[in-house]
Amino acid sequence: MNFTVRPLKPFEVDDVVRLWRRLAEDPSASGATLIVDDENTGRFKEFLKGLSRDDENQVLVSEIDGKIVGFIMFAKQARSMLRLRHSHAMITDLYVDEEHRRHGIAYMMVKGCLDYLRSRNIEHVRVNVVANNTPARELYKKLGFTDDMITMNKPLELKDRA
Repeated sequence: MNFTVRPLKPFEVDDVVRLWRRLAEDPSASGATLIVDDENTGRFKEFLKGLSRDDENQVLVSEIDGKIVGFIMFAKQARSMLRLRHSHAMITDLYVDEEHRRHGIAYMMVKGCLDYLRSRNIEHVRVNVVANNTPARELYKKLGFTDDMITMNKPLELKDRA
C-alpha cells in the first residue's frame, strides 16, 4: 500500500474534521469524553485552521490515492507558566481510518512528527493514550516512548440538584 505523509493543505480541513469526528466517537481511542456536536466540530475546525496557519507542519495527513485516511496533530511547544528544564511538544491527536490500519501509516505519521520536532530542537515529546488502547500504546513504545505519568480518573455520583 502506497501512502504519503505530508502537511495538511487548507482546502483539506473538512477531510480531517471528518476523521476527527470518528476519533472522538470511538471510546477506545478518545475515552468517550468528547461531545461530538456541531459546536465542538466548529471549534475543532477553527483550532485546526489556526494550527495550520501557525505552522503547516503541526498537522500532518496521510494520503492514499488522493484521499486523506489519517492525521496527526501536535503542539510544537507545550505551554507552562513555569520555566522547564527541557523544551516539550505534545501530540494531541492521531487517527487512521479503520480500513487502513496495520499498514505502517500511524508509525510514519508519528515518525514524521518526531523528525520535524527534532529539527526544531524540541527535546521531549508527550502524548496521552487511553489506557486500554493497546495498539496505540504499542505503537508509541515501538517509537521509543516510555511510561512517564499516569492520569487517574474517578467518576462522581452527583446528588439531585432539586
